[in-house]
Amino acid sequence: MKITKQSRKMLKSRAEFKREVLKRDNFTCLNCGWQGTHNSLDADHVTGRVSKIDDCREAGATVCGQYGRCNFHREKTDGKAKWKASQLPGEVIKFIEWRKWPMWKEIIWDRK
Repeated sequence: MKITKQSRKMLKSRAEFKREVLKRDNFTCLNCGWQGTHNSLDADHVTGRVSKIDDCREAGATVCGQYGRCNFHREKTDGKAKWKASQLPGEVIKFIEWRKWPMWKEIIWDRK
């Protein structure tokens, strides 16, 4: 399988996104509070991926990955779990509100 320039660029962008989000959240899962490593944690796109702007770190949150303590990322992907606004960093909420997205189904707005 040949890796194109575009594929390399996309992989680099995703790696940067993950690194920035994990660093911002101090390598701590925002769902269960478990502190992990780069390999045991994932960076979740809280708002989904709609455009290039959504790849900025403000759109992400740290969650346990495949080898983490909770299974939040998988459950959210399968539609069994949802974010609560109280779990998210302030800058994620500001980013969502700045985009004026309708209250995304992944987030339960538990604050006024």
